[in-house]
Amino acid sequence: MENHYITEQTTSVEEYSKSLEYLIPGSTVRSKVLSNKFRSFGEGLVSEGFFLGNNITEYLAEIEIQNSNSCIFSIPLAGHYSTHLSHKHFKVCTPESGNIFLCTDNLKYNSITEEVNDLIVIIDYDQLAPLLEKNYNIQNKLSGGFSLKKRNGKLQLIYSLIEDNLQVLSLSPYFQSSLLFKSSVKELSKLLLSEIIADCLNIEFKLQDSPDSAIVRNAEELMDAHPEKYFSVLEIADSVYTSPRNLQLSFKKYREKTPMQFLKERKLHKARLLLLNTNGDSTIKEIAHDSGFSNMSSFSKYYREMFGELPSETLQKVKQNSLH
Repeated sequence: MENHYITEQTTSVEEYSKSLEYLIPGSTVRSKVLSNKFRSFGEGLVSEGFFLGNNITEYLAEIEIQNSNSCIFSIPLAGHYSTHLSHKHFKVCTPESGNIFLCTDNLKYNSITEEVNDLIVIIDYDQLAPLLEKNYNIQNKLSGGFSLKKRNGKLQLIYSLIEDNLQVLSLSPYFQSSLLFKSSVKELSKLLLSEIIADCLNIEFKLQDSPDSAIVRNAEELMDAHPEKYFSVLEIADSVYTSPRNLQLSFKKYREKTPMQFLKERKLHKARLLLLNTNGDSTIKEIAHDSGFSNMSSFSKYYREMFGELPSETLQKVKQNSLH
């Protein structure tokens, strides 16, 4: 493994352990195998302290991670394994259930099947902490773990995020080296994982009570109620009783993006949802129009930038899946 990347194929259990230590800075990882037929390989976006993708292991017996300061989400696409947290049995993971672990002194995965195809997201906790504090007022470092069912709506979102990105990388490998693409996926992963963690702790998202947070909240409610409508900054500002400048500054402070970027993303997510659930009754042009896009070239460009594929490619996948 030249780069100690978990996506690189290896038959060395020592190299495999090093690849996990690279993803979980400061940790010590020890792995055991069932036989000399051990093999590991995978796909995904990888950098120090971050990974989103899958890892396939054959004849791996055990992974033990000591002193993890990362958020580790995993759910098997195929295969089964059990997990132990701080030397106590925690949960058996199957394609219908997974886990999310936070900072821990000892975390262990034991394979039940000879082959496991695991969908994984790993983020250094220090990168996630500012978002947890900002959005949920979680100030203390979290530890422990939570069991998650695949039928959970937000788990399905992150499950789809991993699978969608694996498809993007298989069709367009150059995205692997795109810093913009990797950064966008990482930010979305942080948002989803922070929401899942907050849900597990029964903590609701709350903006701090202040005039500018109320501006953001009211503007989001307006745009969410009418994602198909084109709003100018002035129209949104007038609707929430503020100036365009205050609107821009409030979104920059709480969302780190402009109101127009927020609205565009909402429209794109609506378009993708319509494309994924169409029965062939609507054309791409109709879906774009219903989502608030009048210019097809701009729609296709923005859609590809966000999801890594053209609207026509999404629709083609839906048609292929319906035939199986």
